[in-house]
Amino acid sequence: MSDEQFSSVIAPLLGSLVTLASKILKSHDLASDAVQEAALGLWLEEQWPPNPRAWLIRAVIYRSLHMARSRARRRKHEALAGAERQESCDRDDPSRLLESQDLHRELLEALKELSPEHRDIFVLKFVEEWDYEAIAGKLQIPLGTVRSRLNRSRNSFRITVLQFLPDGCESRVNKERAMR
Repeated sequence: MSDEQFSSVIAPLLGSLVTLASKILKSHDLASDAVQEAALGLWLEEQWPPNPRAWLIRAVIYRSLHMARSRARRRKHEALAGAERQESCDRDDPSRLLESQDLHRELLEALKELSPEHRDIFVLKFVEEWDYEAIAGKLQIPLGTVRSRLNRSRNSFRITVLQFLPDGCESRVNKERAMR
């Protein structure tokens, strides 16, 4: 059969075939796929059936039912697999990134509140992870001064940070501090 003959048989039926498949599949896109598969099946037939219209209607119904069953099975198995193995990852949560950026900004603001000599010691100790002797050598100040400035900078930083933490965090921080 030529392309023109095939088109003349298929074209008038397409709308009703898609409507038929849509009723079964509840999706216009999937219905179009089912009709396309049925039309391809007819095109590939070596010998055309005596009634191509009836053949197409039956083929669309069978393909639609098959697609509906396949989708239902897939959903069932995906739901079971999802229930058995939770693979959600907080790392990819966009709100987590925003919270992290907010926290970073607030911590930098809290660091800016410290005086320069207290900030230098705080950064060397807690960011760079230097020991007391190395800090004293770097800043050319006595070891006792390093310890007292570090203690004052820690307390000032804690007070500043507690101001922007949500309610209830201060008591939790104080409990953890008392346990040490």
